[in-house]
Amino acid sequence: MEAITQEILDAYEITLNGKSDLIQLIKTCWKESRPLRIVTFNPEMLIACEKDTSFKKAIQTANLIIPDGIGIVLLLQKLGVKSVCRQPGIELAWAALKEAI
Repeated sequence: MEAITQEILDAYEITLNGKSDLIQLIKTCWKESRPLRIVTFNPEMLIACEKDTSFKKAIQTANLIIPDGIGIVLLLQKLGVKSVCRQPGIELAWAALKEAI
């Protein structure tokens, strides 16, 4: 399974996959012992990236950047992305942990 992404602000590849797809991606990485760094992106982080280039680079180099905050979802919708929904990081983490046990 591949991540479906949308670039925003010429800087961030936001992952648009739903939670079940994200869980499958996580499980695949676990099975293949591949590292996976997920950023649960929100508007506060976007603003912080504009002030801190090292933070911005850390975000940009993540394997997956998921839209955690509603502001990121609204931005994507304004850019014409029709099927995007908020993916709260805590809910994704909880679902992944349930799969791990």
